[in-house]
Amino acid sequence: MSDEAGALFETLSDVLKLALEKLELYFSLKADDAMLKRLFGETIHVFIHEAAHAFVRAAVPWLDELGDAEREFLDEVFSRLVERAVSRDLRDELGLEEIVVESPEEQLMELEFYPRLRGLRMSVEEYSALYEAVRERLRRGEPPESVAKWLLEVGRKLMRRGSSPQG
Repeated sequence: MSDEAGALFETLSDVLKLALEKLELYFSLKADDAMLKRLFGETIHVFIHEAAHAFVRAAVPWLDELGDAEREFLDEVFSRLVERAVSRDLRDELGLEEIVVESPEEQLMELEFYPRLRGLRMSVEEYSALYEAVRERLRRGEPPESVAKWLLEVGRKLMRRGSSPQG
């Protein structure tokens, strides 16, 4: 980690503490241990999710050249699959049960909130298989851009399937 990144993480820690103090002041409440553990896990979850989006955008320079539905599919699905892998790895490696690992069902439900992805027809089993495939490809060292090209082709098939009259 660079010195700049280290300094930013120190600042982040300070900002989170101050934000908690302000919330406690506004609500005239003190965060108890249970609340703090939940906040800890949720904060890590949000960071991993947003960082996964940033890494997808950096690794896939042609992302913004795609049409809206394809861009949204690739950005949202690739980010969530990597988010799940990183969260699982961290929870297992660190033994921190507070780290949120969304289930495939939860991630699929989230994708339904995106209007351009509402036609996506994918079962939990298919999504789980996609997760395993992406995770394995990245662990083998396949370049993320190559994984993105493969995932985009899968997404195109799924979106065509969802828009056909047979469903």
